[in-house]
Amino acid sequence: MKYIMIVCGGMSDRAFSGTDQRTPMSTARKPAADLLASKSEVGIVRTIGSGIKPDSCAAALSVLGYHPSQYYTGRSPFETAGAGLEIAKTDVSLCCSLVTLSDDEEYTRKTMLGSTVDGLTPGESTELISCLQEQLGNSIFRFRALSGGTNTLIWTKGEPSPGILTPPREAEGNPIEAYLPRGEFTRPLSRLMEQSYTILSRHPVNRKRIAEGKAPANAVWLWGEGTKPQLPAFQDKYGLHAALISLSPIHKGIARAAGMAVPSFRAADTPAEGLTKMASVAVSELLSKRDLVYIHCEAPAHYGYQKNADGKAESIALIDEMLIAPILRAMSDSQQDYSLLLLSDRCIPLSLGTDSGDPVPFLIYRSNAELDSGITVFNEASAESTDIYIDPGYFLIDRFLQNE
Repeated sequence: MKYIMIVCGGMSDRAFSGTDQRTPMSTARKPAADLLASKSEVGIVRTIGSGIKPDSCAAALSVLGYHPSQYYTGRSPFETAGAGLEIAKTDVSLCCSLVTLSDDEEYTRKTMLGSTVDGLTPGESTELISCLQEQLGNSIFRFRALSGGTNTLIWTKGEPSPGILTPPREAEGNPIEAYLPRGEFTRPLSRLMEQSYTILSRHPVNRKRIAEGKAPANAVWLWGEGTKPQLPAFQDKYGLHAALISLSPIHKGIARAAGMAVPSFRAADTPAEGLTKMASVAVSELLSKRDLVYIHCEAPAHYGYQKNADGKAESIALIDEMLIAPILRAMSDSQQDYSLLLLSDRCIPLSLGTDSGDPVPFLIYRSNAELDSGITVFNEASAESTDIYIDPGYFLIDRFLQNE
């Protein structure tokens, strides 16, 4: 038996007035997923339990069977691990996001104009972070540029729980004063953030961007703190040789911490090409040496954060056409028995534009034990109608692997 996990980042939603009270999963054309649902066990799962801040890292841990409250040490350590950067057990890693702040007020009164910087290249990002390391880095604080344009701050022998550090997305469009670090040990972090604005707002990279009509990456925002993750090996837990296929540093970090293989492949020029490549890598891994592959696609989340209903629906349709359908054809041609788990890792309501802890739909298909579910469209409402509800979410993988 081969096992396939297809995890769509932020695919699930709430009924939204901009889509006539329907969700992108309802409006998207996805014949492969809908056909699977008609022959599968369908239900909903709470991947992110109460008391856990909803984000992709906590959701991915849950889907892989790791209790987030036990193994989630913070977002940044997993990003750091995913980029192949080793940190000591006594170090604290923080996400170091380049953001755009307004430029006509004192620091605490500035507005978060952009929690991400559109069009910022990895080269520009690296140059800016290197500048901060040169001017602010020392034996205690080290700025590091990671692959894919993400960055980290390593705090040597830092405080694992320094206080309240808010993701920049939550401050977007607002004065930053209410979102700045708060707590006993956050003063040096606040100082670094304020100093970063003084340095980066004058940097040649940003002067050039402004001259070209682009938003500057004129400050860093620190958040997502945590220590080096320690996960039990996935193979020891489940007796399966597993691989994770994703471009996300967080997911790569989780996989490496769990001892899973992480096949390398380059980002493609278009989303369709990227999904085709992921499908090809997944099939190759399954038909050679892996018992299980976990495939992560983050595109629906990207559009969810933008509150873009059409983009989210189109990304779901593309995943169906260029990833799910080709994998199903390949597995059928191979004549091997397989089980497939398809789900949204977390809910990103278009009405909020950020992660929520809502339960999400899932389906489990078994090629050697097809069901008649009576479901014709795989979406939030149809999944909820079955009355199958998994909580906590880290129990789902046992149901999928039939370990119950």
